[in-house]
Amino acid sequence: MPTGWPEPRATDVTHDGVRLRVLEWGPDDGPAVVVLHGFTGHARQAQLVAPALADRHRVIAIDQRGHGDSDRAPVYGTVPMTADLMAVLDVIGIDRAALVGHSLGGMVGLSAVAQHPDRFTHLVLGDIGPEPAPAGVARIQAGVAERHVFADLDDAVAAQAALSPTADPEALRHRVAHNLAPTADGRWTWRYDPALRDRTAPFENHPPDTLWAFLAAVTVPVLLLRGEVSDICTAETAERMRAANPRLAVVAIPGAGHSIATDAPAAVATAVADFLA
Repeated sequence: MPTGWPEPRATDVTHDGVRLRVLEWGPDDGPAVVVLHGFTGHARQAQLVAPALADRHRVIAIDQRGHGDSDRAPVYGTVPMTADLMAVLDVIGIDRAALVGHSLGGMVGLSAVAQHPDRFTHLVLGDIGPEPAPAGVARIQAGVAERHVFADLDDAVAAQAALSPTADPEALRHRVAHNLAPTADGRWTWRYDPALRDRTAPFENHPPDTLWAFLAAVTVPVLLLRGEVSDICTAETAERMRAANPRLAVVAIPGAGHSIATDAPAAVATAVADFLA
């Protein structure tokens, strides 16, 4: 791993019968920043931005239910995941925090900030709005349904690189390496709940109209980081979001698709650090 990516401290928090892995970087007494990964992602992806923040911030990343080293769960979606987030903050003693969420993590963050305004100071939405573009959602679902068993790490990285032409190779390898688990026959498969891959997992989500209302209700500073060539958060969606909440600022990440921190980790880290400063 590159020397600029520090190793985290790890603890577990159990909420509603689901054990959640929590990773932390930086000083315990620093202002808190919570990082939430996207669908089929994991908390270790926060290592791509942690070095830009951990000199003064307490950076907290959560493996959301069914992902990373957290337990699989009977139901997923923004409703139970928002409750998970608030439970983690209560258990580890965080009264107020900035929230950085990518994709599904951004929807969870938006839900939390709107419903618990006294607990958050800033909101960063990573290439996501209340309504992801259908074409991008279809692409992600097709990608998740692709191969899920690999001979080794290189095989898995090559398969993901074919689906992620805008990815930074080093960041992509990091994302894949921490998203694999061994199979009984000595091969490797994705760590996240297979029910998320085959679309059998139940979801309890806030509907789009509610998420738009949440966005309009947010009173803290909001930053939308949009991938310049994203097919999930389109330029039209970004403009509609800006109209819904005048506090929202938009920064486009040049050359990046939906997976902004994998495509352009340095640009994302700088944009987040500048916003929180």
